Amino acid sequence: EKQPRQKFLKNAGLLQTFGSSLGGGNCDLCELPEQCPEFGTSQRCRFDVYDNAVAAIYLTKRGKIAAAREILDAFIHQLYPAQKVPHVTFGDRDGLPSGRWLTLMGSSYTEAEVKPGIYWGKNVVDGGVDTGNNAWVGIALAQFAAETGESCYLVAARDILTALKKGADCNDKLLGFMAKLRPYPANYRSTEHNIDVY
Repeated sequence: EKQPRQKFLKNAGLLQTFGSSLGGGNCDLCELPEQCPEFGTSQRCRFDVYDNAVAAIYLTKRGKIAAAREILDAFIHQLYPAQKVPHVTFGDRDGLPSGRWLTLMGSSYTEAEVKPGIYWGKNVVDGGVDTGNNAWVGIALAQFAAETGESCYLVAARDILTALKKGADCNDKLLGFMAKLRPYPANYRSTEHNIDVY
């Protein structure tokens, strides 16, 4: 909760992935990560989607609803564009429960705003749309809805699952899901991502 947070939204924002040292003591053999490992080369810090989904689940389970909501509302901002984004948008034609346009999450952003459906540029650290990361966002949304009774978060979770089924479903004899979705699709299965979905 003490991590730096994105500030471009009112009362919402992802948490910075790496933070200050936990003070683990002197360890000559340890090479602990810097506060913001990519800052030296890219001048930006990471706000990773997977880490924030897990943080939202943790906060929800600990009864820290307001802190969890800030993360989840940032996800919802990133998931739902105001209009269709060519080649990356899911919508009513895909059977989304909300009937809204949906763009899945990239893997990592910076502290600055990135419009939904944009997966490249200086404020995108990793624009790969991973099945597993988005599954964890859906899990976090569903857990929050179950805890609070706020059904709009459950609808968003169902939208993500529907988009994953539509965009990454493998319909051969092995079934499962592809690991990467558009705009950078990859036609391979990942055990990790499939476990995340199930």
